[in-house]
Amino acid sequence: MNFLATYIMRGRMQAMIVASSLAFLSLMFPPVSVVSSATVALVTLRRGAFEGLYVLAFSSVVAGLLGFLAIGNYQFALLYAMVLWLPVWSISIVLREGRHLSLAVEIAILIGVLGVIGFYLYMPEPATMWKAVLTQMVPADAPVEAT
Repeated sequence: MNFLATYIMRGRMQAMIVASSLAFLSLMFPPVSVVSSATVALVTLRRGAFEGLYVLAFSSVVAGLLGFLAIGNYQFALLYAMVLWLPVWSISIVLREGRHLSLAVEIAILIGVLGVIGFYLYMPEPATMWKAVLTQMVPADAPVEAT
């Protein structure tokens, strides 16, 4: 991973390429989103809030364009990147400026709790929504694999 961090820190363009391409790739392989978010965090921690915001904004635009060209829907890729990157960016600023890991973790927990509360205010029955989504992803007649 050191080679990837070195590549990201070479410049804005390299960081934007890694962040946006991994954000798009994470639509198919969700664990890749961790590395995509880490790109924004690394730039913010090493170079500051403005540089991190610059990478975040332009990477979001590029991820949206990639989503539009590849799957015909830019909103999902753009929203996915913003939901992942904005909290990471803000927590990175707190960690860079305050240098208190405990405060950064507390703010991350607060953002998570606010996100859950906001989702429940937006969607009073989230189980119904997830059931509909999962039914589309896995049809009812799909074979069940034994593990």
